[in-house]
Amino acid sequence: RAARDAAIEAGYGRGAGQLAAALGAALDEAEASWAAVGPDDWGRPVAYRDGTLHTAGLAWWRELEIHTVDALLGAGPSGWPPDLCTHLLGFLSVRVPGGTGLTLTAVDTGQTWTYGRGGQVAVEGRLTDLAAWLAGRAPEGPLGGGPLPELGGWP
Repeated sequence: RAARDAAIEAGYGRGAGQLAAALGAALDEAEASWAAVGPDDWGRPVAYRDGTLHTAGLAWWRELEIHTVDALLGAGPSGWPPDLCTHLLGFLSVRVPGGTGLTLTAVDTGQTWTYGRGGQVAVEGRLTDLAAWLAGRAPEGPLGGGPLPELGGWP
């Protein structure tokens, strides 16, 4: 985490043009790297969070999509692909506070997810808006269902 934080600090203050160029270079490098990975390689262990290459790839995907939005370099959360949004809901479900049973309903897909146990809170909105909220970003559309619970920290 210290290396990640240091990299973020090193890039702080760069202009949009510099960030876009750096992002393009990183995407090219990552695409070439992922293309070299064979089917049996995804389960290989990596140092990042004592995970696998698969979990490291998911972390890279989250970081890329979320921080591209943070840096105002692309579409907002409404541009996130549905697979990412679904992944974010599961990955970030640990942010649901203890003692809360949270039911999320995506009004645009009809999907429902329930996390936690306790006092029931129901939140509904577009899939991208639910993912943005659970990721600590401002949803672009309304979320309905009542007061939103205070979320815990990132995993």
